[in-house]
Amino acid sequence: MAEPFFVPERASNKHRTPAKLVNLSAKERIGQRAAALVEDGDIIVLDTGTTTLHIARNIRDRQNVTVVTNDYQIARELRPVPRFKRFCSGGIVKKGYHCVVAINGRSILDTLNVDKAFMGTNSLSLKHGACVADIMLAETKRGMVEHASQVIIVCDYSKLNNTSLAQFTRRRSN
Repeated sequence: MAEPFFVPERASNKHRTPAKLVNLSAKERIGQRAAALVEDGDIIVLDTGTTTLHIARNIRDRQNVTVVTNDYQIARELRPVPRFKRFCSGGIVKKGYHCVVAINGRSILDTLNVDKAFMGTNSLSLKHGACVADIMLAETKRGMVEHASQVIIVCDYSKLNNTSLAQFTRRRSN
């Protein structure tokens, strides 16, 4: 499994509002920076999340990119881009999220090889790695990162040095 590459950024917006609006300007900037890592011809995973949605919005000019996602907002965002191949992983629609999680493990995710996996997270720490609050979502995310040559964790400062219930990446080894 590839070691995670982190793209955190600080922001001044600390209001408690819906996740899509929390630290919105930071998420937009992170999305732009992370999108710069996507090259023509890449096969990428865009995990569910607001920050990864901003990545999707910033890669529309690339050529021949294959995108695998579990987020139906991202799939819808990229639908009008004819130069892209888009795959939406199947599974159960997750209540409270805009995504699906794998049934009985990871299914199609275990058959894929991708260049880069752009992963959102609820928390990120050196001790626990990247974690989310949902066990089924963590299992789906593990399936995404295990088959990626490079894993890029995208998160704003509010996720750093925290932990959540279920780990999907190991802490970075020295």
